[in-house]
Amino acid sequence: MASLIKYFYYSIITLLCTLSFGHADGKDNWVDAPQASFRLIADIQQLAHDQTDFYLGLDVIIDDGWKLYWRTPGQGGKPPTITVKNANEDITAQLKFPIPARTINLGFENFTYEDKVLFPIAIK
Repeated sequence: MASLIKYFYYSIITLLCTLSFGHADGKDNWVDAPQASFRLIADIQQLAHDQTDFYLGLDVIIDDGWKLYWRTPGQGGKPPTITVKNANEDITAQLKFPIPARTINLGFENFTYEDKVLFPIAIK
C-alpha cells in the first residue's frame, strides 16, 4: 500500500509539469492518471499589463478508494506539492489547502480529501 501511495504522489508531481491551462467553464480536457484526473484552471483569460499576482486552481477528481493528503497529513501520507519552473523570470506558486476531512485508517489519524478537491494556487 505504501508503494502505491508513493506512486500516486509522484504521479501528481509529474502531471503538474504537463498540465495545460484551461478556463473554469468545465469544457477543457482532464489529464488522467492512476487514481485521479487533474486539470489546471484559471478564472481569467489573460493578465492585465501590470498584473503580477493571480490565482490558478488545481482541480482534482480522485478515484473511489483513494485519497489525497492535507498540508499536515497526520500520521501517514505526504502532502501534495507543486514546483514552478520558468526560465525567463522568477515565479512563486503557493498551494493553498481547503479544509480536509479527518479520517482514521488502521488506528492512525489523517487529514485527507476524497472524491473531488479544488486547490487554489497563488502565483506571484
